[in-house]
This record gives sequence, C-alpha cells and structure tokens, in this order.
Amino acid sequence: MRISEELQALYNSTFGQGETGTVTAKATVHSYIRFSSSIQEQGDSITRQVAATKQWAASKGLEVSEQSFSDLGISGYKQNAKRDGLDQLLEAIETDAIKRGDWVSIEKFDRLSRQGIRHTTKLIERILDSDVNLVAVHDNLELTKDSLDDPVKVIQIAVYADTAHKQSEEKSYRVRAAKASQREAALSGEVTKRRLPWWISRDNDKYVLNENAEHVKAMIEMRLAGNGWRSIAKHFNEQQVLSRTGKKWSDNAIKCMITNRAVYGSYEMTDGNIVDNYYDAICSYSDWKILNSKYQNYAGGKSKTNAISGLVRCSCGSAMSLKMQSRTTKTTTHHYRTWICRASTAGACDNTGSVRDLDVIIKNVCGKLKYKKLGKAAKNNSVEIERTRDRLDEIRALMTDVNSAISVSELAVMAGSLQSELTKLLAQELEETTRDELKQLKTIADDTQWNVKAKQLIRSCTVTRKSKNVWHIKIIQKNSYVVNATIMRESQRKEIKVFYGNKEAQVDFRDEVTKTLFDGEEIGSYVNHETN
Repeated sequence: MRISEELQALYNSTFGQGETGTVTAKATVHSYIRFSSSIQEQGDSITRQVAATKQWAASKGLEVSEQSFSDLGISGYKQNAKRDGLDQLLEAIETDAIKRGDWVSIEKFDRLSRQGIRHTTKLIERILDSDVNLVAVHDNLELTKDSLDDPVKVIQIAVYADTAHKQSEEKSYRVRAAKASQREAALSGEVTKRRLPWWISRDNDKYVLNENAEHVKAMIEMRLAGNGWRSIAKHFNEQQVLSRTGKKWSDNAIKCMITNRAVYGSYEMTDGNIVDNYYDAICSYSDWKILNSKYQNYAGGKSKTNAISGLVRCSCGSAMSLKMQSRTTKTTTHHYRTWICRASTAGACDNTGSVRDLDVIIKNVCGKLKYKKLGKAAKNNSVEIERTRDRLDEIRALMTDVNSAISVSELAVMAGSLQSELTKLLAQELEETTRDELKQLKTIADDTQWNVKAKQLIRSCTVTRKSKNVWHIKIIQKNSYVVNATIMRESQRKEIKVFYGNKEAQVDFRDEVTKTLFDGEEIGSYVNHETN
C-alpha cells in the first residue's frame, strides 16, 4: 500500500493530476479565448476571459502560462470557420508543448464549440485523451480523462453542448430574419437607422450627400488620374481633412473609402446582397470597377496599358483581349499590340483573326463622336448594363469550360436571356454628351484617363471581322448617336484605310500612329473615306 501511495505521489508531482482528481502545483494553466464579433472585442470580452482564467488558477494554486491561444472574431457555430487559435492549441497538446497534467481554461463551455454534441464531444475527447485537463470556469465544470467514463460528467457535457448549439441556432434564425427584414426595407427605399458611409447623412425620410462628398469625389478623381493610395492620403492630411474617426488618413483608409459600393449609389448588405440606386451616386459604376481592379494589362511586351479595356467587344458579345506579339528580323525584334476575340481562343467564335493597333484605330474613330442635346430626360442604366455584361461574360466563359457542372444548352439559354435583357437596357439608356466632353476626350494622352472618359460617353463599341483584312467598327454613344467605320489594309505593308463612306480625305493622325504599324516599317497617313 505504501509503495502504491508513493507511486501516486510521484505521478501527481510529475503530471499534475492523479486519479483522485487533486491538482498539484506542478501543472500550468493555458487559456483559450474566443469571441465571434468585433463588437465584443471593443468591450471587455478579452479582459473578462483572461481574468476568469487567472482567478480560477489562483484558487487552485496554479500558475498561468504566458502563452495563450485565441480566435478573435471567429464563430464557434459555423462549421467552415477557420480557427487558427484552436488548431494551435491542439497541436501544442499533441506535441507535448502543453504537458500532460496541464489545464486548458475557457471562460464558458460555449467558448470551445457551438457545433452540437457530436462535434463537441470529439473535441473534448481529443484534449482529455492526451492527459490534458479542461475547465470551463463560468460553468464550474472541471474535466479530466476520467470524466469520459463518468455518467454525470458525460451528461453535463451533452447538456452544455446541446444548449450552446441551440442558442446559436436561435441567434442565427433571428439574424437571418433581421437581414430579410433589412433587405425588404432597403428594396422599398425605406430609410433605416444604420451606420452610414462618411459622405452620406440621414435627413428625416431620405439619405443625402453631406459636406464630405466633395472630399470623396476628389479622392476618386485623384485615383483615376493615377495617384497612389498613399499619395492621396498624404494630400488630404496636408489639407488637414480628418477621417471619420478624427484621425489622419492612411492609404488603407482611402482605399476602403472609395472602393465602397456606396460611391456609385448601391447598398451592400452584410449577407452580400446588393440594392442598386439606394444612395445618391458620386461616381459611375464603370469608374468604380476601375477603382476595384488592376487597370493595367500585364500581357508581356513593352507597353502594358490598354486604353480600350472593357470598352470594345466582338460582334459575338465577348470581350476583345490584348495580346502582345513580336517578329524578329535579321537585326531587329518588332513588338506588336493585337486584339482578338476572347471567345474565339476557346473555339466559341468564328472571328479568329487578330487586329493590330486597335486602340489607336478606336481612338481616331472616336474623333467622329457627336455632341447631341436630348429632348427628354436621360435615363442612366449604367450599373445594370455593366452588371449584365459581366454576368454574360461569366456565362460565355463557362460555355467553353469542359469541367462546368452546367450543360452547354442550359448555359446557352441563360446567355440568350441575359443578351435580351442587355439589349433592352441599352435601348433605354440615354445620356447627353457635351462639347466640352468631346474636346476633353480628344486631348487626353493618358490611356487610363482616356478609358474612363470614353466609357462615360460610349454605350457600346463592336468590332466585326468581315474578311481577312477588313474589319467593321460600330460605336453607339450614350446619346444614341452611331458611328460606323470600316478599316482595311490590302497587305501587311500597306497603309490602313478607314472608310466612313465614299468621300476620301486625308486624316491627320498622331505621328506615332504612322510608325511601325506593320512589319516594323513606316507607312503613310491613314486614309479616311466618308459618305455624306
């Protein structure tokens, strides 16, 4: 008997917990902290959970480890939620970084898991089977390896796990119901109490732009002009314009501000649903897309900017992609910029040929855009149009994907429906074009700025291949004016001719346009043919 007692004492002093359930001073307490929302983080959640661990450890005469494990802002209910802190805790247990006989402390049982009895039981068994103990301080529940065979403890675990899961289910239901109600209110145009963007205020039963809107407009203009996030932040800090929090601007704060969907008037709810035309817009949807994407085309070659990105489409409806090509002679390598229908590269369009220097050609055809004053109120469907086009591109891409889970016939029906919707939207959209806007378009040298301005004036630009060396371009302005042009070349070494009709006249294009267009040789000016 005495030997047995000595062995028990040795076991307790080494591993910290004997079969009797007594705790020795050799064990260390490791805290695990979890909460699910940033609101809790702003309060005393961390402080409270740490204090609970320290208080329990002190009552047992144990030391608290300086290292703690935490999942901040992570749900214990969602099964796909990644919990790095919990994973690190389990790894520390399995690698003996947390010793046998040590304790893992949680404030309440639901801090560990809210995923139901089965998941929670497996998690607890994984900890306890490693001879590491668990305590839920607030619930006054201390668990050891022996607890797995204790009917009372097993029932307690099941009750706590089930209660935590049902509480989360109830909360999840209430949240879904609240979001549904929120969406209905938003769709009906109802003004509700919520945290609004910095540049929007609530005025009784409507939302209005406030004095900060001009600052945000300036931020957008600076970004579209090519300024970096840090440069914009520096500018507004120098102007002593403070952020919402009363602090100076950072590059990340600027980025978050002007990439918010609210700048083009949409309201994005927490579930990802979007309500268009909810706020007053301070920029177009096209501009917002540029703000949220890498504008430059990194397709190799020398020049990487694409002035007609997102503007020009093949007659099949697919986008025209920039491809860099080169040809090497005995002494020189010539680089060419060509555009080809994206769908044709996957065999989904017969317009398989590429057209060289399409950006230069489009810019010059845009010289024929007209000023037109509308006799009726303009209707702007730009957001719906861009969204429909984006979705149409996605469907067409799936049609060429052999791994797509949706059949080609089903995708074709979807594409046809979207195309019909797009046609209706385009027919409805009318926007005036001013003389100043046309003048500005002709003088813009920067590709990015030219692209932004062109999209503000042009509804669509379609390129159709008529034969090997003949292409037709059709530009429809947002004021409904149409420009038709046919471009051709008799051979690679001949000049490009642009036909607007049968009246021939020389067109004075920029000097660089006439250089190294085909085979690296200089050619004469473009020739323009018009019809009255």
